[in-house]
Amino acid sequence: MIKIVHVVNQFFAGLGGEEKAGLAVGVIEGSAGAARGLEPKLGDEGKIACTVYVGDNYFHEHKEEALKAILDAVGAAEPNVLVAGPAFNSGRYGLSCVEICNAVANALGIPCITAMHEENPGVGAYREFVNAWVYCLPTAEATTGMNDALARLARFAIRLARGEEIGSAAKEGYIGRGIRRIEKTDRRGATRAVEMLLKKINNQPFESELPMEVWDDTPPAPPLSQVKDRNIAVVTTSGVVPWGNPEIPTGANTISPSSKNSSLENGKRCTAATTWRT
Repeated sequence: MIKIVHVVNQFFAGLGGEEKAGLAVGVIEGSAGAARGLEPKLGDEGKIACTVYVGDNYFHEHKEEALKAILDAVGAAEPNVLVAGPAFNSGRYGLSCVEICNAVANALGIPCITAMHEENPGVGAYREFVNAWVYCLPTAEATTGMNDALARLARFAIRLARGEEIGSAAKEGYIGRGIRRIEKTDRRGATRAVEMLLKKINNQPFESELPMEVWDDTPPAPPLSQVKDRNIAVVTTSGVVPWGNPEIPTGANTISPSSKNSSLENGKRCTAATTWRT
Protein backbone atom coordinates (compact mmCIF):
# COMPACT_ATOMS: atom_id res chain seq x y z
CA MET A 1 0.00 0.00 0.00
CA ILE A 2 1.20 3.50 -0.87
CA LYS A 3 2.32 5.60 2.10
CA ILE A 4 1.78 9.36 1.95
CA VAL A 5 2.90 12.15 4.25
CA HIS A 6 0.59 15.17 4.13
CA VAL A 7 2.06 18.56 5.08
CA VAL A 8 -0.35 21.33 6.09
CA ASN A 9 -0.33 24.62 7.98
CA GLN A 10 -1.84 25.19 11.42
CA PHE A 11 -5.26 26.08 10.01
CA PHE A 12 -5.65 23.04 7.77
CA ALA A 13 -4.35 20.82 10.57
CA GLY A 14 -7.37 21.97 12.59
CA LEU A 15 -5.23 23.59 15.28
CA GLY A 16 -6.33 27.21 14.93
CA GLY A 17 -6.15 30.32 12.80
CA GLU A 18 -3.82 33.29 12.77
CA GLU A 19 -3.41 33.15 16.54
CA LYS A 20 -1.63 29.79 16.05
CA ALA A 21 0.54 30.86 13.10
CA GLY A 22 3.61 30.65 15.33
CA LEU A 23 3.26 26.90 15.93
CA ALA A 24 6.47 24.94 15.45
CA VAL A 25 6.65 21.79 13.34
CA GLY A 26 4.60 18.93 14.74
CA VAL A 27 3.61 15.43 13.67
CA ILE A 28 0.23 13.72 14.04
CA GLU A 29 0.11 9.98 13.37
CA GLY A 30 -2.31 9.13 10.61
CA SER A 31 -4.58 11.72 9.03
CA ALA A 32 -5.66 15.01 10.61
CA GLY A 33 -7.33 18.13 9.30
CA ALA A 34 -7.27 18.31 5.50
CA ALA A 35 -5.57 14.90 5.38
CA ARG A 36 -8.83 13.36 6.60
CA GLY A 37 -10.39 14.58 3.38
CA LEU A 38 -7.50 13.30 1.28
CA GLU A 39 -7.27 9.76 2.68
CA PRO A 40 -10.72 8.51 1.55
CA LYS A 41 -9.92 9.64 -1.99
CA LEU A 42 -6.91 7.31 -2.04
CA GLY A 43 -9.27 4.35 -1.79
CA ASP A 44 -7.60 1.01 -1.13
CA GLU A 45 -4.38 2.09 -2.83
CA GLY A 46 -2.91 4.38 -0.21
CA LYS A 47 -2.96 5.67 3.33
CA ILE A 48 -1.76 8.75 5.22
CA ALA A 49 1.26 7.68 7.27
CA CYS A 50 1.29 10.95 9.21
CA THR A 51 0.25 14.58 9.02
CA VAL A 52 3.05 17.12 9.44
CA TYR A 53 2.00 20.66 10.37
CA VAL A 54 3.79 23.97 10.77
CA GLY A 55 2.51 27.48 11.48
CA ASP A 56 2.64 29.94 8.59
CA ASN A 57 4.65 32.49 10.54
CA TYR A 58 6.92 29.95 12.18
CA PHE A 59 8.02 28.48 8.86
CA HIS A 60 9.03 31.81 7.37
CA GLU A 61 10.61 33.16 10.56
CA HIS A 62 12.52 29.94 11.37
CA LYS A 63 12.92 28.40 7.93
CA GLU A 64 16.14 26.49 8.56
CA GLU A 65 14.86 24.89 11.76
CA ALA A 66 11.44 24.19 10.23
CA LEU A 67 12.84 22.48 7.14
CA LYS A 68 15.18 20.34 9.24
CA ALA A 69 12.32 19.21 11.48
CA ILE A 70 10.11 18.46 8.47
CA LEU A 71 12.87 16.50 6.72
CA ASP A 72 13.41 14.47 9.89
CA ALA A 73 9.69 13.71 10.20
CA VAL A 74 9.28 12.79 6.53
CA GLY A 75 12.44 10.69 6.53
CA ALA A 76 11.24 8.74 9.58
CA ALA A 77 7.88 8.01 7.93
CA GLU A 78 9.52 6.73 4.71
CA PRO A 79 6.60 7.67 2.42
CA ASN A 80 6.31 6.93 -1.28
CA VAL A 81 5.16 10.46 -1.99
CA LEU A 82 4.63 13.75 -0.14
CA VAL A 83 1.53 15.92 -0.51
CA ALA A 84 1.52 19.56 0.62
CA GLY A 85 -1.54 21.79 0.69
CA PRO A 86 -3.71 22.66 -1.12
CA ALA A 87 -2.89 26.30 -0.41
CA PHE A 88 -5.44 27.96 -2.74
CA ASN A 89 -4.54 31.69 -2.80
CA SER A 90 -2.89 31.87 0.64
CA GLY A 91 0.53 33.38 -0.08
CA ARG A 92 2.48 32.31 3.01
CA TYR A 93 1.04 28.81 2.86
CA GLY A 94 1.72 28.49 -0.86
CA LEU A 95 5.36 29.50 -0.50
CA SER A 96 5.75 27.08 2.41
CA CYS A 97 4.30 24.20 0.39
CA VAL A 98 6.63 24.81 -2.54
CA GLU A 99 9.75 25.23 -0.41
CA ILE A 100 8.95 22.12 1.63
CA CYS A 101 8.35 20.06 -1.53
CA ASN A 102 11.59 21.29 -3.06
CA ALA A 103 13.58 20.50 0.10
CA VAL A 104 12.08 17.01 0.49
CA ALA A 105 12.62 16.15 -3.18
CA ASN A 106 16.24 17.29 -3.11
CA ALA A 107 17.22 15.85 0.27
CA LEU A 108 15.22 12.61 0.33
CA GLY A 109 14.53 11.88 -3.34
CA ILE A 110 10.79 11.62 -2.69
CA PRO A 111 8.36 12.84 -5.38
CA CYS A 112 6.17 15.70 -4.14
CA ILE A 113 2.88 17.22 -5.20
CA THR A 114 1.21 20.43 -4.05
CA ALA A 115 -1.71 22.53 -5.29
CA MET A 116 -2.66 26.20 -5.25
CA HIS A 117 -4.30 29.00 -7.22
CA GLU A 118 -2.25 30.13 -10.21
CA GLU A 119 -1.93 33.66 -8.79
CA ASN A 120 -0.46 32.40 -5.52
CA PRO A 121 3.12 33.71 -5.11
CA GLY A 122 4.13 30.12 -4.44
CA VAL A 123 3.70 29.42 -8.16
CA GLY A 124 6.50 31.85 -8.95
CA ALA A 125 8.82 30.05 -6.52
CA TYR A 126 7.76 26.70 -7.98
CA ARG A 127 8.76 27.82 -11.47
CA GLU A 128 12.05 29.24 -10.23
CA PHE A 129 13.04 25.95 -8.56
CA VAL A 130 12.44 24.00 -11.82
CA ASN A 131 12.47 20.73 -9.86
CA ALA A 132 11.52 17.68 -11.93
CA TRP A 133 10.44 15.86 -8.74
CA VAL A 134 7.92 18.53 -7.71
CA TYR A 135 4.50 19.11 -9.29
CA CYS A 136 1.89 21.79 -8.60
CA LEU A 137 -1.77 21.48 -9.55
CA PRO A 138 -3.97 24.55 -10.14
CA THR A 139 -6.90 25.05 -7.76
CA ALA A 140 -9.77 27.42 -7.19
CA GLU A 141 -8.96 30.68 -5.43
CA ALA A 142 -10.84 29.79 -2.25
CA THR A 143 -11.45 26.71 -0.12
CA THR A 144 -14.74 26.09 -1.91
CA GLY A 145 -12.58 24.08 -4.31
CA MET A 146 -11.22 21.81 -1.57
CA ASN A 147 -13.03 18.63 -2.58
CA ASP A 148 -11.91 18.87 -6.20
CA ALA A 149 -8.34 19.78 -5.22
CA LEU A 150 -8.01 16.82 -2.84
CA ALA A 151 -9.41 14.40 -5.42
CA ARG A 152 -6.89 15.55 -8.03
CA LEU A 153 -4.04 15.48 -5.50
CA ALA A 154 -4.94 11.90 -4.57
CA ARG A 155 -4.99 10.72 -8.19
CA PHE A 156 -1.71 12.45 -8.99
CA ALA A 157 -0.03 11.22 -5.81
CA ILE A 158 -0.93 7.61 -6.63
CA ARG A 159 0.58 7.96 -10.09
CA LEU A 160 3.77 9.44 -8.67
CA ALA A 161 4.05 6.68 -6.08
CA ARG A 162 3.64 4.02 -8.76
CA GLY A 163 6.43 5.60 -10.77
CA GLU A 164 4.18 6.23 -13.77
CA GLU A 165 5.52 8.45 -16.51
CA ILE A 166 4.05 11.95 -16.23
CA GLY A 167 3.48 13.76 -19.51
CA SER A 168 3.59 17.46 -20.31
CA ALA A 169 1.84 20.11 -18.24
CA ALA A 170 -0.63 20.73 -21.06
CA LYS A 171 -1.52 17.03 -21.21
CA GLU A 172 -1.55 16.23 -17.49
CA GLY A 173 -3.03 19.47 -16.12
CA TYR A 174 -0.30 20.55 -13.70
CA ILE A 175 1.29 24.01 -13.76
CA GLY A 176 4.25 24.13 -16.14
CA ARG A 177 7.79 24.49 -14.79
CA GLY A 178 9.57 25.31 -18.04
CA ILE A 179 11.23 21.89 -18.27
CA ARG A 180 11.76 20.76 -21.87
CA ARG A 181 11.96 17.07 -22.75
CA ILE A 182 12.94 15.49 -26.06
CA GLU A 183 10.15 13.55 -27.77
CA LYS A 184 10.39 11.37 -30.86
CA THR A 185 8.29 12.31 -33.88
CA ASP A 186 8.05 11.09 -37.45
CA ARG A 187 7.95 14.66 -38.82
CA ARG A 188 11.22 16.56 -39.07
CA GLY A 189 11.65 20.02 -37.57
CA ALA A 190 11.66 21.89 -40.90
CA THR A 191 8.28 20.40 -41.80
CA ARG A 192 6.77 21.31 -38.44
CA ALA A 193 8.16 24.84 -38.63
CA VAL A 194 6.70 25.46 -42.11
CA GLU A 195 3.33 24.10 -40.97
CA MET A 196 3.30 26.50 -38.01
CA LEU A 197 4.27 29.41 -40.25
CA LEU A 198 1.48 28.66 -42.73
CA LYS A 199 -1.06 28.42 -39.90
CA LYS A 200 0.11 31.74 -38.50
CA ILE A 201 -0.09 33.45 -41.91
CA ASN A 202 -3.63 32.13 -42.38
CA ASN A 203 -4.69 33.15 -38.84
CA GLN A 204 -5.21 29.53 -37.84
CA PRO A 205 -4.55 28.24 -34.31
CA PHE A 206 -1.16 26.62 -33.75
CA GLU A 207 1.02 25.61 -30.83
CA SER A 208 4.67 26.64 -30.68
CA GLU A 209 7.24 24.08 -29.55
CA LEU A 210 9.18 26.88 -27.87
CA PRO A 211 6.66 29.10 -26.05
CA MET A 212 7.87 32.58 -25.21
CA GLU A 213 7.22 34.28 -21.89
CA VAL A 214 4.34 36.73 -22.06
CA TRP A 215 4.35 39.69 -19.67
CA ASP A 216 1.11 41.05 -18.29
CA ASP A 217 0.35 44.57 -19.44
CA THR A 218 -0.85 46.51 -16.39
CA PRO A 219 -1.85 50.08 -17.29
CA PRO A 220 -1.04 52.71 -14.64
CA ALA A 221 -3.86 54.40 -12.78
CA PRO A 222 -4.86 57.82 -14.12
CA PRO A 223 -3.08 60.75 -12.44
CA LEU A 224 -4.77 62.53 -9.54
CA SER A 225 -6.12 65.98 -10.14
CA GLN A 226 -5.76 68.76 -7.55
CA VAL A 227 -3.18 66.87 -5.50
CA LYS A 228 -2.92 69.65 -2.94
CA ASP A 229 -6.47 68.90 -1.81
CA ARG A 230 -5.84 65.16 -1.39
CA ASN A 231 -4.72 63.14 1.61
CA ILE A 232 -2.21 60.55 0.41
CA ALA A 233 -1.19 57.55 2.51
CA VAL A 234 1.85 55.40 1.84
CA VAL A 235 1.05 51.84 2.91
CA THR A 236 3.46 48.91 2.93
CA THR A 237 3.44 45.31 4.11
CA SER A 238 7.03 45.91 5.26
CA GLY A 239 10.09 45.61 3.10
CA VAL A 240 11.39 49.02 4.22
CA VAL A 241 15.18 48.72 4.19
CA PRO A 242 17.63 50.07 6.79
CA TRP A 243 19.00 53.60 6.39
CA GLY A 244 21.68 53.64 3.75
CA ASN A 245 20.20 50.65 1.91
CA PRO A 246 23.31 48.53 2.56
CA GLU A 247 22.15 45.52 0.56
CA ILE A 248 22.71 47.06 -2.88
CA PRO A 249 25.62 49.03 -4.42
CA THR A 250 25.72 52.75 -3.66
CA GLY A 251 25.23 53.58 -7.32
CA ALA A 252 21.84 51.89 -7.25
CA ASN A 253 20.80 53.26 -3.85
CA THR A 254 17.24 54.49 -3.92
CA ILE A 255 17.28 56.46 -0.66
CA SER A 256 18.15 60.04 -1.27
CA PRO A 257 20.39 61.93 1.20
CA SER A 258 17.72 64.63 1.40
CA SER A 259 15.41 62.15 3.10
CA LYS A 260 17.74 61.50 6.04
CA ASN A 261 15.73 63.73 8.37
CA SER A 262 12.54 61.80 7.65
CA SER A 263 12.48 58.97 10.17
CA LEU A 264 10.03 56.10 10.48
CA GLU A 265 11.61 54.98 13.75
CA ASN A 266 9.39 54.50 16.82
CA GLY A 267 6.25 54.90 14.77
CA LYS A 268 6.84 58.59 14.05
CA ARG A 269 4.95 60.16 11.21
CA CYS A 270 6.98 60.86 8.08
CA THR A 271 6.43 64.54 7.24
CA ALA A 272 8.99 65.14 4.50
CA ALA A 273 9.28 63.60 1.06
CA THR A 274 11.02 60.26 1.40
CA THR A 275 11.88 57.50 -1.04
CA TRP A 276 12.07 53.94 0.25
CA ARG A 277 13.11 50.84 -1.61
CA THR A 278 10.69 47.91 -1.12
